[in-house]
Amino acid sequence: MFEQMTIKQVENNINKMEKNYELVNALRADGRSGLVSLAGRVETQIKKMEHFYRLWCYEKEYWQQSLLVAGLDEAGRGPLAGPVVSAAVVFDNIPELFGINDSKKLSEQDRNELYGKIKEQAKYYSIGVADNTVIDKINILQATKTSMINAVKGIDASLGMLLIDGNFTIDLPLPQRPIVKGDSKVGSIGAASILAKVYRDEYMYKLHEKYPMYNFSKNKGYPTEEHLWAIRKYGPSPIHRLTFRGVKEDTYA
Repeated sequence: MFEQMTIKQVENNINKMEKNYELVNALRADGRSGLVSLAGRVETQIKKMEHFYRLWCYEKEYWQQSLLVAGLDEAGRGPLAGPVVSAAVVFDNIPELFGINDSKKLSEQDRNELYGKIKEQAKYYSIGVADNTVIDKINILQATKTSMINAVKGIDASLGMLLIDGNFTIDLPLPQRPIVKGDSKVGSIGAASILAKVYRDEYMYKLHEKYPMYNFSKNKGYPTEEHLWAIRKYGPSPIHRLTFRGVKEDTYA
């Protein structure tokens, strides 16, 4: 198939060719090391594409019933400071968001790029927040649910299903489907995880300007050694979670 072409010519034309396993096999059959290597890269692209389309199996089930389905996820359950943030994201078809995944598996640059694309391509999206005072009052799980409820209430549409990352439901009169590790299994949940993470990170950057001694721009409120040292030295700030281990020991009476 490629006998009359140089390796460079194949590489220059590969993007015009349909990516499938027949192409992979033809590249490997050529035998030249450059094309064998190229075959491996094409196969990786195919597998990523297959994974991407598998991410939308849950949504397609409801789209076929003409239902709007929202993916929900949160960011910020583990930090010692700042809010827990949730996002609800609704698509009505498969978007062009290749590379979408659990936000924790993406680089900050990739998250930021996808953040803008998600907002452009989503039919609806909304952010819900529960701050540290709410977390201290009702505990982090209930605050997470509250932030998710706030996010859903920000969607100005009739939803037919909520796909929730985790093993719990929330107190809303809507059909719900919890999915453990849903942020890496379900496209709209993965999108929600990215919106929540980027929104919360930007919020913590702003808090860093107000409380620079805790270095929130770096740790985002998570319990790093530097952050724990700062709490011991300066005491908790007004946005620390006073009921969390690592903070409550240093709470002033």
